[in-house]
Amino acid sequence: MFFAQLSEGQSVPGGDLKFEVASVKPVPVTANLRSKTPTLTGDRVSGVGPISEFLQHAYKIEAREIAGPDWILFDRFEIDAVTTPGTTLDGAMAMLRALLAERFSLQFHWSDKQVDGYLLTIAPEGFKPKPITPVPGRYAVHVNLRGGKFGATAVPFSRFVNAFSYNVIGAPIEDRTGISGSYTFELEWPVDPDGPAITEPQADSRMLKLVGDSVGLQFTKQRVTLKMLNIDHIERKPTPN
Repeated sequence: MFFAQLSEGQSVPGGDLKFEVASVKPVPVTANLRSKTPTLTGDRVSGVGPISEFLQHAYKIEAREIAGPDWILFDRFEIDAVTTPGTTLDGAMAMLRALLAERFSLQFHWSDKQVDGYLLTIAPEGFKPKPITPVPGRYAVHVNLRGGKFGATAVPFSRFVNAFSYNVIGAPIEDRTGISGSYTFELEWPVDPDGPAITEPQADSRMLKLVGDSVGLQFTKQRVTLKMLNIDHIERKPTPN
């Protein structure tokens, strides 16, 4: 997992990386506007969703690693912002962190929480996928639990870990592999056709061994450390555009 480190009570930093222009608008409950993951397209970052969704992408964390008021899960906002030319995805997410701090007066601190999960390490035979050169800001993840399939195309390894953790096994993963770069994964595992349909993430030791063996990773069940983002203060209404 990837975690940024901040002192207690410190606002989300952006440094000198700030959007050229940014619009933040509440989305009415009655609005017929589909949610959209915050993405970088050209020189624009746009997204529609709750604050928890924006925090997940800005800090590369999962929903279970955020502690705050209930409304951050339900109140939706539309963000449309212009970056400086040549901004990378990481740079755009730094700008998003600064925007959330400025417009919502966001302050928080990090803390450690011990939970049941899995330790991820490299298998003795070594990690098998080869790194690829991704298109900046462009990658895809697809999951078919009923069919026993998980795929990720040109995805940063940290994003693969988070997606597999959240969407497939439903338990946190502490990444100790030290792997960086982007990769493509096509993972499959047997599903009992006569068994109950699998519609929710669930860990299975046999499945994890098969998946691990196919790519050269090991999943070890144990207590792991979550780095929790604890919100100390956040305004429900953003400052005007």
